[in-house]
Amino acid sequence: MFNHLATLNSFVLPKTYYFANFFYGIMLAGNLFWLNMTLTIFNFPFKGELESTISELEESNRKLAILKAERDVAKGAFFPVLNRGNKQDQSTSRLHELKRLHGERLDILRHLSNLQSNLKNVKSICSSKAYLLLKDQLAKARADVAQYQALYEKLQVEKESLYWREKESHMKSELADVLHRSSAVADSRISDLELEIQRYTKEKDLIETKLQEASKEPGRREIIAEFKALVSSFPEKMGSMQNHLAKHKETAADIHRLRANVESLTDVIGRKAKELETLTSRSAQQNAEVQKLQAMISDLKVTEKDLKLFLEMYGHQLVDSREKTGLSDVLKSKHEETEAYLSEIETIGQAYDDMQTQNQQLLQQITERDDYNVKKLFRHLPLEYTIVGSSWFLFQLVLEGVRARQTEDALLMEKRMLEKAVQQTRKTVDFYDYKAGKIEDQLKGYSDHIQRLAEDRVQNAAALENTQRRLLDVRKSSQQLMGTLDEAQSQVEGSRASLAQLQIELEKERFERKRVEEDLDTLRRKAEQLKSQAEGSSVAEKLRQELREYKEILKCSVCLDRRKEINETVSVLVYKELLRRVTVSAQFVLQALGLMTSNPYTSDQKFQVMLPGVDSMVPFSTSHCACRMMFQVYFVLIDLLRS
Repeated sequence: MFNHLATLNSFVLPKTYYFANFFYGIMLAGNLFWLNMTLTIFNFPFKGELESTISELEESNRKLAILKAERDVAKGAFFPVLNRGNKQDQSTSRLHELKRLHGERLDILRHLSNLQSNLKNVKSICSSKAYLLLKDQLAKARADVAQYQALYEKLQVEKESLYWREKESHMKSELADVLHRSSAVADSRISDLELEIQRYTKEKDLIETKLQEASKEPGRREIIAEFKALVSSFPEKMGSMQNHLAKHKETAADIHRLRANVESLTDVIGRKAKELETLTSRSAQQNAEVQKLQAMISDLKVTEKDLKLFLEMYGHQLVDSREKTGLSDVLKSKHEETEAYLSEIETIGQAYDDMQTQNQQLLQQITERDDYNVKKLFRHLPLEYTIVGSSWFLFQLVLEGVRARQTEDALLMEKRMLEKAVQQTRKTVDFYDYKAGKIEDQLKGYSDHIQRLAEDRVQNAAALENTQRRLLDVRKSSQQLMGTLDEAQSQVEGSRASLAQLQIELEKERFERKRVEEDLDTLRRKAEQLKSQAEGSSVAEKLRQELREYKEILKCSVCLDRRKEINETVSVLVYKELLRRVTVSAQFVLQALGLMTSNPYTSDQKFQVMLPGVDSMVPFSTSHCACRMMFQVYFVLIDLLRS
């Protein structure tokens, strides 16, 4: 019986082993969850291999659950008859199965450590499909950004060109307005002159008709007297008219000169506008180059973010400072040219005033000489010639007076027209001066803008140099860090391999320790069984002694052969008392043997036995391993009582 009990206890798996297996199952489930998360995130190329290992782990967990269920069934089962050979075979087979499962578990742990090292390896991550796909997408995004940046720069240049074209069209429209006004003034002047010419032709015709009528009518003396008066007043009028005529001619010449100067100024303004357009196009190109350099800086920043080692970069780049200085020199030369043109205009005005004064003086000298020559001629001629000549001269003077009046009226009209033209030219000159002032202000603004651009360019050049230095430093540091990263990665891989080996060795040591503990448990149980057998022999002798005493109580105290005659109720009471004492002693024996409910590997089975001669059920609390011994004790007692 005790051998059967030892084989049963050696067959039942210890609770500590199943607790350890349950703990490792939880750990494996956590690893599986982490692996599934990494698979869903990174989508590594060895996903199929991981899934196969996961299925193997699930199969091993399923087998462990089956073994646990069999253990639970073995705990609650009742074994009335035990076969020692079959149980030993089952225990050995299950021990081999446990060893096989332990080996599979070690293989799975090795595989898991390899997979974790592959998951945490930088080279495997960089060579994975997901990383390469992200890298390609990042390269495409960078190309798209560069393309859109180039398109933005192109649109910016087009915007600048449109802005300057709009300004140019505005200036051209203003110049067209000026020319239109000047042409309108010239057309109005021409129409006025045509009207005056027609009027003068009509007056001339009237004067000719009057002269012809006067030559035919009498009263020539009065006419001659009038002509003499006219002749006496003619030199002064002629001189003044000649002076006015000279002045008007000079003003006309000055007007033509001013027109030529205005046309030259318009040409100069056009050239300046073209130069401004070229400067704006150059500035737009410089802005485009600055934006390209900014794009390069942004690309460098992106690479810095990818490596997580670069610093933040900023700055704008411009073209070389020589072009800016050249543009500033060109602007200075243009300013000098405009100042030279203004000084020339002032000198021309002063020369014009000087010429007018000189012409007036020359006209006065000419008139004085003509008067002197006429007086001298009349003094030296004889009287007859003088009379005849005077009559003829008077007639000529009358004709010349009429012509002089006509010319005087024409000159007066021309003078008025020239005064109007001078006023118009002054207005146009004032308008041109206003426009020139505006253009000068614009040129000053452009020159200030160019100076600011030059300063920005110098600052951006300095910033570019600083960023290039920082870039070189960052590249050097990144190379050093990459080297240190490779070394650290190799050290980490070595440490992971050693850690996996240590884990496998630890698992082996745990398994061996559990086997040793199980062997110690079996040996301890065998020692307890042997001890209980030694103690059970003494208990059985005590029970036999009590049975003898009970038999002597039931026999007669005189003859010592026949039984005592007692009534049925007293025998039943004695019978029950004996059974109670026997059950108490049996329970004491079972407690001494360690087969009661205090044993964690046995379960109590309560049952009731109908004893002969007793009208009630007697309950017994026994273990499934001590049932046969209890039945034997009871049956011995029953046989003794019956006898």
